[in-house]
Amino acid sequence: LGGRRLDLTPGEFALLVRLVSHRGRVFARAADERTVDVQIAKLRQKLGDWSAHIETVRGIGYRIVD
Repeated sequence: LGGRRLDLTPGEFALLVRLVSHRGRVFARAADERTVDVQIAKLRQKLGDWSAHIETVRGIGYRIVD
């Protein structure tokens, strides 16, 4: 990211790939699925300023926005 290496877990990487490859579409999570919330929180922390591109769609899930 910006020329620096990001150390992501396999789950974080898979989630980021899914979000980016379906830019603008909401990645829905099951109501009882907290794993995705934790991975999103960790991704936001690791992505720094770029994390503003991950939008929470309340009650549904997450998506990447421009």
